[in-house]
Amino acid sequence: MAEKAHDEEAKIRKLACIAWVLGIIGWIIVWLVIYLGCLRFLFFYGTLWLLIPFVLCLILMVLGGINARKKAQLPYPPEAQKTEEGKIECERESFKWISTYMANLLLAITIIIPIAVYLAGTENILTPEWWPFFLFEFLALGIAVGLILPFFWPHKCSWLILLRHIKTVFFLYVVFFFLSGLIVLALNVCNLIK
Repeated sequence: MAEKAHDEEAKIRKLACIAWVLGIIGWIIVWLVIYLGCLRFLFFYGTLWLLIPFVLCLILMVLGGINARKKAQLPYPPEAQKTEEGKIECERESFKWISTYMANLLLAITIIIPIAVYLAGTENILTPEWWPFFLFEFLALGIAVGLILPFFWPHKCSWLILLRHIKTVFFLYVVFFFLSGLIVLALNVCNLIK
């Protein structure tokens, strides 16, 4: 029995680590594609400010992968460890922070996009100065609405653990795309003020 539980935990750790590694690879690929598209923007401002969110997210994902490799499960209270239902309930409770912060991020994105449209003017939205902002913000919005907010609850604790790791990877994507958009917005506002 103990050997089966140990094998199950090793399998969960392996799958969680794979989720983080795929998240890191996906992050690098997406940013390479975006940076190739944003080269004109970066040269226009002569800045590498957009590397800050890229590097910070990469560091957090590497740390998340290391943490998942060491221990993928949450520390369950002693009464929850006795039953599978108790573990499942603890995992479900861990999703509350994602939904709380996602609601706040969605509110921030939906407030900032109209402000940026007003600042840019509708005719300038697709100019090289403004389109990176809208790209980052709509990527954050799309990932949040399409990949994080839809919750489904598998009735197996190991699948809930894996789902938590996957949603955390996507949550980091949303946060750092949102921050990248804010950096572009700040640079554009500074340019408008000059």
